[in-house]
This record gives sequence, C-alpha cells and structure tokens, in this order.
Amino acid sequence: MNFTISFITGIATSLIVVLIVSLYTYSHTRLNRRKLRLVLGFTESKCIISTSVHKTDNWGGFIHHQDAYAFTYLAHLALDLKVDPEIIPFHKIPESIEPMDEFCVGGPLSNMRTKAILKKYYPDFKVDLAADSTPGTYHASFQIAGKEVTIGKNEEYSFLIKTRTNYSKTVHLLFGITPLGTAGAAYYLFRYYKDIYKLYGQSPYFIVLKSDLSLGYKTAQLVTEFKNIEQPVM
Repeated sequence: MNFTISFITGIATSLIVVLIVSLYTYSHTRLNRRKLRLVLGFTESKCIISTSVHKTDNWGGFIHHQDAYAFTYLAHLALDLKVDPEIIPFHKIPESIEPMDEFCVGGPLSNMRTKAILKKYYPDFKVDLAADSTPGTYHASFQIAGKEVTIGKNEEYSFLIKTRTNYSKTVHLLFGITPLGTAGAAYYLFRYYKDIYKLYGQSPYFIVLKSDLSLGYKTAQLVTEFKNIEQPVM
C-alpha cells in the first residue's frame, strides 16, 4: 500500500514538474515573440528583404556572400513571427508594388532603397569609402550627429536603423561599411532583439555597432555614444 502511494505521489510530482516547466517555456517563448514583434513592427503576413547589388554597374553586379548571411538571420526572424519573407534584389522590385514592411540589406552605395530612405530621413548621415593605393585596402569614415568617425584598419562599423514610412509600414536598414558589417547588423538584430526592446520598445531607432574585423561579424556591439540619436519626425 505504501509503495502504491509513493509510486502515485512520484508520478504526480513528476507531472507537476513537467507542467510547470512546459508553462514556463510556453510563457517565455510567447514573451520573447511579443518583444520581437514589437521591435520588428511588422503588421502583415508578408515582408520584403531587398538585397544589395555590388560593383559599379548595379544591374550587372552581384550579391556578396556575406550579405547572404544577413538574409538567413532576417528570414529566420520573419518566419518566427509567421511572416513570409520574399528576397528580391533592390532593382527588381517594381515601382508599382504596394508598400510593404521591409528589410533593406546593404548600404547606400549598393542598395538604392537604403540610399533613398537615408536621404529622406537622415540627410546628415554620410558614408565615405575611398580605395587606397594598395589593392584590397580602403579609407573609410562616416558622419553622424555632427561627428565624423574615421574607421581603423581592424575595425568595422554597422548600422541598424528602424523607420516608419508614410504608408504606416516599418522599414529596417541593415548595412556596414563592408558586407561583413552588413552581416554583423543582421546578426545583432537576430541575437540581441531583446536588448533592443529594453532600449527602445517598439519605437524607431538608429543603432551604431562596432566589430573587430579579425574576429568576425559576430563581435558587433553597440557603440554607446550614438545610443540616443534623435529620431526623425515622419
């Protein structure tokens, strides 16, 4: 009799523990998904990932493989919210397409959609990239919030920007000085969206990230002196 009672008690205790763990996991997942939904700001069942195209001739260029890393992270975030992402090179998106929530991958030199949004909402932001006399090297800098930053040889900067358009859609710009920085911006959003939520909630933001070139794009971290950049009035 005592054995039966102990056996039933053990089973009941195990079921209660499993139930508590399952409820915690379910609640935790729902909470994180809510934070992600607020950070992304997507309201429809579909979104666009507009891709960059490199080289001087945009229409004859190519998508950099490190930009492709970004697509993987962004598609994962969208699908986690049951939003279907469509990956399209920027110059293949018809002008007649209805406004949609969007990830713009690549900077103003390789994605004209990024360039147009920056020009409209952040006209004082500039990126300068000039080739050096040594093959494969370059001089890079950017201007933001009245400050010019020259980028060191082993540094990479990334930019993660959330805006709301006149059509009540949300557009995220993700790019770096190089494609490695673009991958870093997407990885940061994928890995640290909960931290972004703590800082900004569901509001627009302009995040500057810095990473170590020798250690790769996953070292991207927020540059605190640019944390409170004023958001434009839409």
